[in-house]
Amino acid sequence: MLSNFLNNIFGEKRINTVLLSLIAFSLAFDFRVTTLSILLFAVFTLYNRLKEPIKVNPASIMKVAPFITFYAWFAIGFFYSEDKAGSFKDLETKFSLLALPLLITLFTKFERSAANFIYSAFIIGLIIMELICLGDATMHYLEDGEKGYFFYHQLVSLSDSNAAYFSWLVLFSLVLLLFHNFSMSNMLKPLLLIFQIVFLILLSSRASQLVFFFLILPFAFYYYRSRHRELKYRISFLFAFSIILVVLAQPALINSRFEVLKVQKAKQAFLPEYDHYSYEFNDLSTRLFFWRVGIENIQSANLLFGVGNGDVNQVQNKKMDELGIKDLYREDQPSDFLNMNLHNMYLQSLLASGLIGLFLLLGMLIVPLLDALRTKSYSFLLFQLIVIVFMLHESALQTQAGTVFYSFFSAVLIAQSKDFELSGSSAAAERIGKGISDGIKRLFDIFFSLLFLLPFTLFILPICALIIKLVSPGPVFFIQERTGKDNKTFRCYKLRTMRLNKEADTRQASKNDHRITPFGYFLRVMHIDEFPQLFNVLKGDMSIIGPRPHMLYHTSIYSEELPYYGRRLKVKPGLTGLAQIKGYVGEINNASDLKKRVLNDIYYVKHASINLDLYIFIMTIKNLIGKIFLFKTRKNES
Repeated sequence: MLSNFLNNIFGEKRINTVLLSLIAFSLAFDFRVTTLSILLFAVFTLYNRLKEPIKVNPASIMKVAPFITFYAWFAIGFFYSEDKAGSFKDLETKFSLLALPLLITLFTKFERSAANFIYSAFIIGLIIMELICLGDATMHYLEDGEKGYFFYHQLVSLSDSNAAYFSWLVLFSLVLLLFHNFSMSNMLKPLLLIFQIVFLILLSSRASQLVFFFLILPFAFYYYRSRHRELKYRISFLFAFSIILVVLAQPALINSRFEVLKVQKAKQAFLPEYDHYSYEFNDLSTRLFFWRVGIENIQSANLLFGVGNGDVNQVQNKKMDELGIKDLYREDQPSDFLNMNLHNMYLQSLLASGLIGLFLLLGMLIVPLLDALRTKSYSFLLFQLIVIVFMLHESALQTQAGTVFYSFFSAVLIAQSKDFELSGSSAAAERIGKGISDGIKRLFDIFFSLLFLLPFTLFILPICALIIKLVSPGPVFFIQERTGKDNKTFRCYKLRTMRLNKEADTRQASKNDHRITPFGYFLRVMHIDEFPQLFNVLKGDMSIIGPRPHMLYHTSIYSEELPYYGRRLKVKPGLTGLAQIKGYVGEINNASDLKKRVLNDIYYVKHASINLDLYIFIMTIKNLIGKIFLFKTRKNES
């Protein structure tokens, strides 16, 4: 009833904007306020979707798929974690990675104009919290004259975030002020920028200051120099002001944050044991020590699956106890090191969920980065780069504050990107169909080739190699020259499925071909013989999706038969393609069969897009699963 009342008065889209702006506003405050805001938004959104479902296009699903996949893999970790309570708590912490992208990008009628309100609410909320923190620090200073209240963790003691996480919020506010088009006076924006820079320096987060001075400011100078020449002088002044402020005005309390980088203290992180040493950790050596313990645990864990997302604290505590860290399990006053995360999200994911978890984390970071590059959304691009750097020195997704901040703004930035459409309109499809940049396609190829190469190399290849050697003399791999992009040749790798013969480079495999071994027949039916071509993908000779590569002999023949054959060579050959998912596989028996394959390949070259690649990939998996069941059925019948 309340939802109907508000919809009738304000309209659904306006309510969505208000609720999203409320979440953004609350991010710098007590996390209970943020949780309540998210709950309100979820209830209104789901209620409206039950009444009126939204049609979602495949491109929208692809943008949020990495978030869903990453969370799903961590959910699987629950089943092999010994500490179920710890695993459940971790899943609860990361739940925003699943909920917010789905709610914001797939279930919400999001208008791009809403982004201005959301970003403005975030900046206003952050500035209010900063003023509250400065007021609190001033009151404490007047009481006892201690300047430390104005710096580092003490400055933001009233918020739920420590100085490192709060500086993450400040960095993004600076990005928005520099690169997002707000309607504000020419005087207000520079004042807000200067205020945020001063607060960032007071927070004394080393990594954040380095990101600001060596990534954001140079990028801003380049951006305004090439697009808004009248503003480049303001940016130059801002850059000079920031440098002067850091070099001349930093008090000893801030400078001391950089003095701990001295190498002598770093040695404390690598002592053989700590029972018989007098040791004292600082910020640098503490972080290095956690990394050292994590890496040692990774070396003894299951590399593919990890120890389970609930057991990271257990194995970390156990290793630190073995090294002799004092008072670790002391009941009345345990060590501060007890149950600490790794302070590195990449190592944290690797230890918790293995290489699969690490690859999924990288995919979750890279896919939005590629979207930002493609749509030329500079605030989105810098947000992702800041996240990638921030995760090097913090386990950002192990805290509610970090998870909500990252997932919320990732979803909002995806939803407001230039080509995002919820309706699945023809205009959106037309934009998606303009093609894929070589850089984006190459990053996808590297990611998926590494993802599939790992299980193939560790599990499938050793078994296949042994059987191939047993059933037929000769090498394990069949290497053949094939035609690649722009008619260039490359060495294509396959698992050998035939007995050694002189016709391998000129004659196609045919039905009931006597050259194929029984095990080779199985490899061909399951397409396992093609798996080594993942190495070709990694090298850059091939792509995951594209026309299949032909033998040199057949390329010369087909080029004579079909004048337009060469058009299919404008892109890299692929492991699978449009022709293959339509059933054009195996031997080419006649001119009509050849023509249909080539025309499908040319269609792909002309209409290549992320959407089409995703469709081909999904259909390939579906066809492969169908063949597995068909093979089992035939085997049972025989």
